[in-house]
Amino acid sequence: MVGRQYGGYVRGGSEMPVFRGSRMQRGYGLGSILSGMFRTAIPFLKSGAKALGKEALRTSVNIGQDVLRGQNFKKAARRRGLETVKNIARKKPSRQKGTKRKRNGKSTISSRGGTAKRSKRTPDIFDR
Repeated sequence: MVGRQYGGYVRGGSEMPVFRGSRMQRGYGLGSILSGMFRTAIPFLKSGAKALGKEALRTSVNIGQDVLRGQNFKKAARRRGLETVKNIARKKPSRQKGTKRKRNGKSTISSRGGTAKRSKRTPDIFDR
């Protein structure tokens, strides 16, 4: 690079000042795209982890019961582990639950003591 650099601008002997920017990307870019994807995926990952945790707890309790009944730990763990994998594979992922916001067909403006219907606006040249 010939010339001096002032901020992001480079100025050389007979060159006009030209903005070059920084070598590393700053601001919006790949990171913002990935953060949006992770922000969307986090609720699904949390619910999946919660379901796996419940299954792991259930499996460990079943293994403990089998060992207390006199079975070999290794055999009980293998049998219950396969059973758990089958249970998880059989279960369908649940849909996200929530309530949908219901809208009333009438839009109203609150005024003193009650509601009044919104007046229709006059059409202009952009309405068709």
